[in-house]
Amino acid sequence: MSQDCRRPHHASSSIAARAKALGDGPVAAASNPAHATGAAGLRSARGEAGFALVLVLWLIVVLSLQIAALNASVRDSVRLVDNAIASIRGETLRHAGLEWAVAHLLAADERQRWQADGSQRLLELDGAEVTATITDENGRININLADPVLLEGILLVTTRSRRDAETLSRRLVDWRSGSRRDAAAPTSFAESRASASTPAMGSAAGTSEPPSRPFLDTADLVRVPGFSEALVQRLRPFLTTATTSGRINPRSAPEEVLRALPGLTGDAIARLLEARKSPRTSAEELAALLAPARTHLGTTRGPAYRIRLEARSGRLRALGRTEAVIVLGQNAAAPYAIISWRDQLTAP
Repeated sequence: MSQDCRRPHHASSSIAARAKALGDGPVAAASNPAHATGAAGLRSARGEAGFALVLVLWLIVVLSLQIAALNASVRDSVRLVDNAIASIRGETLRHAGLEWAVAHLLAADERQRWQADGSQRLLELDGAEVTATITDENGRININLADPVLLEGILLVTTRSRRDAETLSRRLVDWRSGSRRDAAAPTSFAESRASASTPAMGSAAGTSEPPSRPFLDTADLVRVPGFSEALVQRLRPFLTTATTSGRINPRSAPEEVLRALPGLTGDAIARLLEARKSPRTSAEELAALLAPARTHLGTTRGPAYRIRLEARSGRLRALGRTEAVIVLGQNAAAPYAIISWRDQLTAP
């Protein structure tokens, strides 16, 4: 009897153990809605937190890029302002240097008067330095007045081709005299400039019919057929349009111009370059050293001068360079006139 009573108790224990085991499995989870909802909420919260973190990181990246772009823009703006200030300051200093140089060229006292010998002068002004170098334009070849022999000579020195030198010299002379024009000569300066800026029918690009007018600037040579921009740039240090004579003053002429004179040897040019270092050497003595080219030499000084100016400061190494050509005493109301002004700005 007692044995039969213990059997049901043993069976109920087995059922309880199985129920406990099943309670830890998916069946229990499915039969417990509160537990399933809590797990899903935890996973959702973790996903939202990750998304928020990614969003914050992206916002940080975007803000960093915007700040970097703003900094770059500010730096560029500051640089532009610095450049503008340097440009204005440099131009003002170079104009002051020009006035300073002209004052010394016109000095009544010969001891204070400067010679146009290519020496470099220094002016300290407003914490900056301005250097001035003055040369006499009479040492250059005037393309409006020079003898064709001189033109051919300087073209030979530059191109190193006698055939090219002869051809280009002939074209230059034809151009300035207008001997190849088909149309009537311009009746006014405005018409001359208009004809010089409008290519003629059938002509090469960038050229026009000879205007039969003086060249206003040596840069105008590019309008003559055969004169490329590169060639004109090589020629310009030896040419001018500012003098009143086609002769050359050997005291201020560059070596290349002396080599363009006919009949001169290298030894004769070397002796002249050495002799003119002394201010005591007279123009007659210099001319005697160049006797074969005497007909192309002159002793005129001024009134046209070329002044090279450069402004510098401590923080900005260079504030710009200027090459000006001036003529003295042409107007009673003004001591000088600027006939050419070319700037060469230098980035700080």
